[in-house]
Amino acid sequence: MDPYSSEGELINIHAAFHQYQYQSVLDDFDPESFSQENHLPARVLQLRSRIALGQAQDVLDEVAGEDSKKQPELAAVAALADLSLGNEGAAVEAVEKLLAEAGDAAGENAIVQVLGGTVLAAGGKADEALALLGRHQGNLDAVALIVQIHLQQNRNDLALKEVASARRWAQDSILVNLAESWGGEKYQQAFYVFEELAQAPSTSSVQTLVAQAVAELHLGRTEEAQSALDQALKKDPSYAEAIANALVLQAIIGKDTSELKETLKNTAPQHAFLTDLEEKSALFDTAASKFSAKTPLWADKGMQGESSNANGFVCVTFDPILSADVPGDHKAASPAPKLTGFICGSKAGESIGFSPEERMYGVLEEFTSTFSREALEPEGGFTLAVMEE
Repeated sequence: MDPYSSEGELINIHAAFHQYQYQSVLDDFDPESFSQENHLPARVLQLRSRIALGQAQDVLDEVAGEDSKKQPELAAVAALADLSLGNEGAAVEAVEKLLAEAGDAAGENAIVQVLGGTVLAAGGKADEALALLGRHQGNLDAVALIVQIHLQQNRNDLALKEVASARRWAQDSILVNLAESWGGEKYQQAFYVFEELAQAPSTSSVQTLVAQAVAELHLGRTEEAQSALDQALKKDPSYAEAIANALVLQAIIGKDTSELKETLKNTAPQHAFLTDLEEKSALFDTAASKFSAKTPLWADKGMQGESSNANGFVCVTFDPILSADVPGDHKAASPAPKLTGFICGSKAGESIGFSPEERMYGVLEEFTSTFSREALEPEGGFTLAVMEE
């Protein structure tokens, strides 16, 4: 029988752990009170709770003196503690060494699967993590981690498939409810799950409040999301996930994010959000370096001054155009050149509200030289700078 099932001995300590009630896991449960076969799994949940509470070094020191060859679970705990301390490379190496030396004894171990999979996934070895986790035999913790990895890979289809499969044999598990709430489009259903956890005194935590806020964001309820994040940050001002999601919320509602960005950098400089932001910024700079502003061929002396002054212009991008209808009797060349975007503005540097067709017309004029300039000029004149590769 699954010790974590509704009839299993570990159901309460297991549920408390996955509800982020780490202190309760430590205070309300004694591993010695469980049967011999469940003593170690209960202890591992307590060790994981201590790691989550910032006691990774103490955990590492404790398990270092124990025989990890006889208990590969403790070697996996040590690797998880190392990961929490920022020693990602050492943690991954420890897991790979454990799997290589212990063979099937480790690979078929439910605790090693979950903790080892966690370390491998965090170390950028998602395929290795999935291969290890895929060996599970009805291990819901492994299922939940597989779902997380697929979501990080933007494979919602595989994540939902995994959840649907688990639903058939673990209908009422909190882990299945949580995993189902992480992906898909049932945002209201997900909100109910996280709200119940976040608002109940026995299960409320900074993690469940952040999860509730994310569900609120998916539902377009920014004020409610802000309220949940405020509660989370009040509980723990340094919780990186709350800061990161607050930053995203500020961006969504159009507020300045610089202060929160600096806070996140100071709190968790290696946070995945910051890493991704740096990567995307570098990619944008690389792409932008391939383009340069060009003064329109049709600009006459009266417009030359405005054309050469690009201060305050608004950049517009659009998909490549193969053919297009344009205002008046003119037709674009078919196929038209591949276009990348343009900048337009008035004499005062304000954006001009041209329709998409007028904008398209102006850019096609520059590339094909088939249209008259007069059709492009609104009253008062304007400036146009094409971005070409």
